[in-house]
Amino acid sequence: MMKTKLKTPEIAQKNGAAFIKKLLKKLLKEDIVEPSQFFYHSAFDFGGQDGPQPLMYIGIVPTAWKKWIKSNQCKTSKEFAAGRCIYDAQSKELKLEVKMGKGGKAAVLKIIQKQLLKPFAKAVFVESVDQPETAVEDAPDAIDSDDTTAQMEASQEEAFDIAEFIDEAKSFFSEGSGIQSAITALANGIGKTLKDVSKIVVTDSLIDEAKSAKDDLFDLNILDFINEKLDWLNGLPLDVKEDDNFKSELQKVEKVEKSLKSLASTQKNLINQCDLVAKVAPPTSAANPPISSNPLSNFGQALNKHESQLT
Repeated sequence: MMKTKLKTPEIAQKNGAAFIKKLLKKLLKEDIVEPSQFFYHSAFDFGGQDGPQPLMYIGIVPTAWKKWIKSNQCKTSKEFAAGRCIYDAQSKELKLEVKMGKGGKAAVLKIIQKQLLKPFAKAVFVESVDQPETAVEDAPDAIDSDDTTAQMEASQEEAFDIAEFIDEAKSFFSEGSGIQSAITALANGIGKTLKDVSKIVVTDSLIDEAKSAKDDLFDLNILDFINEKLDWLNGLPLDVKEDDNFKSELQKVEKVEKSLKSLASTQKNLINQCDLVAKVAPPTSAANPPISSNPLSNFGQALNKHESQLT
């Protein structure tokens, strides 16, 4: 979701720091089981009134952000960290494995926690998200010298780290699975309620629920996911595509992509159903409210009306 809403640094600057926290709060309502990419900067320059403030991004890192990281020499910054993360929605614990940058320190994470994640999530460092049981106060330095930085640059230009591309595939799978789960949950929830719009009693709470569901459904952009996956796949080195371990992860991505395509019509119908209800003026706000916000009262009124018609 963050990739759809936050494709460039300019979008972050335009929308401001509060927008970042809003995206994170929405994203961290669900588990992140498969390791996902992340990065944060404790003093990102939003410009204008916001100025330097913390920024955190979770998900597949878009090209524009990769260029920003490189041009701002973030790999050696004490305000920056990047790597992999997982999240448990029940414990609200976001576990971070730092693989780049020197900002993997408790003092820096405290800034991120206080301004971006509190009170809906708590971030902790771990040595590895593959073995996340033990938290550490400070993440091991991902970059210790200019020589290490040079080696990283060389490896990007002259070779490839298959593990990095496998992680990207896992991030795509995690993102796609999240979209699939969210749409399915909405279909099984408000979708069942609105299955036959002509037979439901519209209340204030139902209107609010429909509006919220409609916004969520628009955020769950299947087409963006498919296009981003295609652009990513087309840009991969041939050697990566032929690696057996990568192929295994890619098959999972393509499976969830197929499921999302089959959900597209369901999503469209849900949006249309929610839109019908969302356009209804709040009944109890009318000059002469036709119904109560109490469903039992609505049922009683409907029953009385039916009985009066019979007599």
